[in-house]
Order: sequence, then C-alpha cells, then structure tokens
Amino acid sequence: MSNQKDEFLFKRELYRLVQEYKRCKVEEMRWAIKKDVLLLRKVITKIYRHG
Repeated sequence: MSNQKDEFLFKRELYRLVQEYKRCKVEEMRWAIKKDVLLLRKVITKIYRHG
C-alpha cells in the first residue's frame, strides 16, 4: 500500500471518528474517541511529512 493510499484511509477514519465524537453523549466514550483522534492525527502528520 502506498503512503498516499494510507494517508487517504487514515483521513477517512479520522473524519469518521470526529463524526462519532460529535454524536456521542457518554463522556467516557468521548474521551476514548478523542484519544484515538489525537493518535490518528499524529500518524497522518508523520506520513504527510515523510510521504
């Protein structure tokens, strides 16, 4: 898989997580989703810089 395709998939997942975060009403679940979002942003940034 190419970095460009990886980046696309990661960004699509990031969008999905952000939408899920906005819909979620349970604070503990929101926190878990937010941690996933932050981790995924780090991965995307790393791929973008080195891609």
